[in-house]
Amino acid sequence: MEEVFQEDFKPIQAVLVFEQNYKYKSEYYLESRRIELTNKGYQMKEGTPLSKKTLSKIMDNIETSSLDKIVCNSIFPKNLLYYQIKNLEPHIIWYVESRPQHLLFSKSLNIKDGIVNLPTLVFKLEEKELSVFAVKTNAPNGNTQLYKAPFHNVYDGGNICMGNAKAKKSNEIVEIMENYQNAFFNSKFSHLHGSGSPIYGNLNTYLSKLIKTGDKFNKNLLKKSKTDYINDLI
Repeated sequence: MEEVFQEDFKPIQAVLVFEQNYKYKSEYYLESRRIELTNKGYQMKEGTPLSKKTLSKIMDNIETSSLDKIVCNSIFPKNLLYYQIKNLEPHIIWYVESRPQHLLFSKSLNIKDGIVNLPTLVFKLEEKELSVFAVKTNAPNGNTQLYKAPFHNVYDGGNICMGNAKAKKSNEIVEIMENYQNAFFNSKFSHLHGSGSPIYGNLNTYLSKLIKTGDKFNKNLLKKSKTDYINDLI
């Protein structure tokens, strides 16, 4: 909907929303009231049930979110596993193939910043909440087993504590993916969440070893996630 000045509009209809609460759910009733200009100003008339046709016209003209304009400026990338709009926010699942990645650590961990050869990671973005998991293949699909991501700042369920790290805003799918994963990798890892080490062994000691030696990540150290498969993230 194009930006216009408020004085360009005149009230013609009001929509009232009524709610009835039950034990496990709520039901809603929408009522429409015509607005007419009288010698006493604008006045609402009697109410009638809001028709689906009228509601559809209203929704067609509402700019619910800038996400209505999300675009992909190229062919969908091969690492995009799933995409949908949920609650007016993007729900995206993608993966990043196993690769060396420079990581930053809080001084309290006594781990020097450095390059770690990471396993393939699966990211999930839903309503601006970012989660991360590890997998043992470079070509994951819906039936791929999920493992805990070998990082600090990640809860048992995969949710990431981003701290002050912020992802740059974008309406382009590839940029959204890159901006969120970059915000994650550029944040300082500081402490463990949940039930201790996400790998079999001491995470601090193992990451320090990988930074020093440049060895590949031992996938046998990964612990299974509470979420079994990628399909379960949808």
